[in-house]
Amino acid sequence: MNLGEKAALTITITFAREKIAEGFQKAFEKKDFPFAGDLKAKSNGATVTITPAIKKDLLKGLIGGMIRARQLAKRTVSMSNLRHIAMIVALYENEYDVFPPSLLSLVPEFMSGEMLFSPVSKRKPKFDEKGLPIGPLDYILIFLPLTETIPEPGKIIRVYEKPENYKLKGTNVAYADGHVKWVTMEKFKADMQRTQEFLAKQANGK
Repeated sequence: MNLGEKAALTITITFAREKIAEGFQKAFEKKDFPFAGDLKAKSNGATVTITPAIKKDLLKGLIGGMIRARQLAKRTVSMSNLRHIAMIVALYENEYDVFPPSLLSLVPEFMSGEMLFSPVSKRKPKFDEKGLPIGPLDYILIFLPLTETIPEPGKIIRVYEKPENYKLKGTNVAYADGHVKWVTMEKFKADMQRTQEFLAKQANGK
């Protein structure tokens, strides 16, 4: 094939899990790439068909875009994990009127141990003889007082993903009011400082 001419291109990418394939689809469709395309997720992966035909000078952008979309797909799956974790923590608090002592204490009664591993970290989940996940885990729980006692729960961090998974460029965060979002490292540090200051005041009885 002469890459200097226009040529039809079909690329097939196989993912380990269907969720990542679906996340890839959503991330890819949201990007403004310099070509038209159609992306369909399958149970064992995703097939991308690029139309119309593209030129050689767009191949580099296509490959870079595909890599970026794949990274965003994993980030989307990790955010979904975090959203479920935050919801389970909130349900536990509502049921027992106390914050769970740790995320491990919620396994396996309230959630699967696999949920504590992010697809971004690329670490294969490991479990002990009791079925409990073996660290390091990718999500960190901050022990907070009951949500109803927090003045501004939308600004206080409840659970977050390790920023190291994203080379300290940002991370996924679940706040005490239940909302989950991706934040930059600057925003994460500011919110973490606010959370620590709030906890310090609680400890001093203020």
